This record gives sequence, C-alpha cells and structure tokens, in this order.
Amino acid sequence: MLSDYKDNTPFFIGMYTAGTHHGVDSPDLKYGDGSNSYYNKFHNLDHWLGDFISWFKTSPYYDNTLLVITSDHGVVIPTPEYRKSFHQKTERSNFEIPLILYGKMVKPQILDAKGTTSISLAPTLLDVLGIRKTEQYFLGCSLFETQCDERSSRLMHHFAAGTDSFRISANEGGKYIIRPEKEDAEFQKIYRFTN
Repeated sequence: MLSDYKDNTPFFIGMYTAGTHHGVDSPDLKYGDGSNSYYNKFHNLDHWLGDFISWFKTSPYYDNTLLVITSDHGVVIPTPEYRKSFHQKTERSNFEIPLILYGKMVKPQILDAKGTTSISLAPTLLDVLGIRKTEQYFLGCSLFETQCDERSSRLMHHFAAGTDSFRISANEGGKYIIRPEKEDAEFQKIYRFTN
C-alpha cells in the first residue's frame, strides 16, 4: 500500500485493528497457555505494533510522517441494559483512550486531556500538523489549545452509549466521573443525527 506514495504528496492512511475488540480472540500468538482471550489480544497487539514501529523507524516515511495510535472508544458500561447485552457484571467504566502521536518531529510529553472525548481528535491533529489557516467545522478543540470557543468546546465532554448520553466531569478530588446527561438538547440532536 505504501508503495503508492513514492513522491512527496501528503497522504493519510487509516487502519482499524478488530483483533482487540471485545468478543474477538486473536488467533496468531497466544499468551502463556492461550486460555485468556484478553491477554491473547494484547499480546498480539504488542507484538505486531512493535514490529510495525521497528519497521517505521527505519523506513523513508519516518522523517516526515505523523503516526497516530488511538482507539475509537473506551469501555463504557453505564446502564444495566448495556451491561446485560455484553454480559458484564461490573459497573466500572473506563472512558479513557490512548492518543499516541509518534514520529521524528514529535517531542515526547504526557498530556491530561481533562475528560475530553475523541470529538477533539480531528482539531488536535490539525493543530499538530500546523494546519491553522483553514476553515474547519469539527466540534471539539485541540488538546493543545488553552482557549477554545464556546460552540466548539460545549460538547467535547459528552458521549453516548445506546440511547443514553453522558457527560464527563471532574469531581472535587480531581477524578473524572461519568454522569447521565438528559438535559443537553444540542447534544441529543447531534447524536440522533449521527446515530
């Protein structure tokens, strides 16, 4: 696939690894005796991602390519119906997802996204790539922005699961918690449109 991009034309390639998704076992490599499907998934992910990173660092693309590693969603188990449909007994949700930006031009740092959802992914990538003088219609704000306009920032702490919507906010101790959100008509309208 990369052989199609031999000149200096910018390109974007997206890839989804279904092998780490709930309910899917990874058949290639087994962790230990192979009986734990969760361990198998992440053992495979670690192996294949490690191989790709090793190749990428020695490839001609490393000098001018931004590699983005993230997830499409976290693990959200907020309602009894949702837990029942996925055979989950726990009420614990983990809405945190990784966002790893990797490449020669990236300076390593750890950033607290302060409960922001993946709605801010596109604005963050535009910011990192230095694309600022263009009109964009994304909701959310770059994670590196200190100022964000009201319209863009209003919904960046919301997410939905099934027919329920939620808001992520910090409690008094600074931990991020999930609360049901039924009052935000704008979010409900957008979610119904995209659902």
